[in-house]
Amino acid sequence: ALDEDTPRRRRVLVGATLLNGAAYVGTMLQAAPWALRDARWLFLLWMSAVYVTSAWMGRASRLSGVSTVCLLLGLSWLTLAIPLKATGHWMSTWWVLEVPVCAIAGLVGRRPAMRAFAVGLAALVTLWLLTSAVWSTAPMALLWWHMPERVFHGLLGTLAMVICAEAYRRPAWRAEVRPWETRADLGYLVLAAAIGWTLTCLEVPERWLPQALAAESAALVMLGWRRADPAVRLLGVAGWLSVACRLLADFVLGLPWALPPVGGIVVLGYGMAWAFRRAP
Repeated sequence: ALDEDTPRRRRVLVGATLLNGAAYVGTMLQAAPWALRDARWLFLLWMSAVYVTSAWMGRASRLSGVSTVCLLLGLSWLTLAIPLKATGHWMSTWWVLEVPVCAIAGLVGRRPAMRAFAVGLAALVTLWLLTSAVWSTAPMALLWWHMPERVFHGLLGTLAMVICAEAYRRPAWRAEVRPWETRADLGYLVLAAAIGWTLTCLEVPERWLPQALAAESAALVMLGWRRADPAVRLLGVAGWLSVACRLLADFVLGLPWALPPVGGIVVLGYGMAWAFRRAP
């Protein structure tokens, strides 16, 4: 009988499912003739649907291990199908959108495996944005606006990570959070801050860059107060201190442009200190 009543049976079923999925899909992709190379994304999309359906059937049959492996394989095939079909900014766009979809679907459907996949995908997508997408200065048209690709990808990535962080804060879904993901919201906010700070450094002129970075850090501090989260407040304070230390170093070195930004940073620092003293 196909069941997971014992640890040994569970290991055998999970291992066989994983080996079958990886070996079959990998072999089919390698064996595809050159005439069908452009259709490989359709094969991966079909296999993704098959494995996601198998995950649902395994869950209904109380095969939790097999269901988890099938779900992870299905999501992996879907993620791999995107670069085989989409190119340029569309590839980055679909990858970014996949993160909040997986995170929210995992919370709504009570699937920890899907939420774990979303966390790993978020880290990989952030790495991709920071090393490739946000460095593209090619223009793109968005309805009647024209903007650099990196602005669009940076804003979209930041928004996606913030949506994931806020989803974990919803009271209706807090009960589904496992111990290993109790601070997943903070992780998503760190990724959002990394994308936002990088985009700011690339787009804001040098003269106004310190004020922009300090303002973003202050916004994180305010968000930490709204959420009653000391870790988020410390993240904002760390960002502000890094900007202030660099400006002070430039000011000591005698760089003339550093004087106005130092004044603004000092005023912002006094404002944050006053807010800390007023906070309960």
